[in-house]
Amino acid sequence: MKAITAVFKWVSLVLMLAMSILNFANVVSRYFLSSTIAWTDEIIVFMFIWISMLGSAYAFLTNSHLGMDLASILANKAGNVFLTILSFACVSFVTYFLVSFGMGMVSNQQRLGTLMTGTGWPIYLQGLALPVGGALMFLACLLYTIQRIRDLTKKEEAK
Repeated sequence: MKAITAVFKWVSLVLMLAMSILNFANVVSRYFLSSTIAWTDEIIVFMFIWISMLGSAYAFLTNSHLGMDLASILANKAGNVFLTILSFACVSFVTYFLVSFGMGMVSNQQRLGTLMTGTGWPIYLQGLALPVGGALMFLACLLYTIQRIRDLTKKEEAK
């Protein structure tokens, strides 16, 4: 699991660095040359969408999403196992819709052949972030759920 989190972290870092460099170059170009680099805005939005989806999956792996833990504090070990499984079921439900509706959106974008205006790239490359991100979120949540249940049952066995 550490290798997967490292990959998410490094990909996000590289994309964030590239976004910052492109944004800085665009600001400098506007200030000194009085013209903008048209395609940079499009690339920055493209990278931001992908970072958001990868970041959500990373947050599942590291248990970094915001949450209310009063129920898990008050529950015993068996209750925590149940809450973990319930949480996974809810995430599975949401990610199913992200993947299924995302695939429909990407299919329509491919069918229409829409291109990004600044780069000329197919718009479905941007749209792919939704189903791919949803699938990565599901897998990351599954890995976290397995690890959480293992930890809860180990603590229970140790007593």
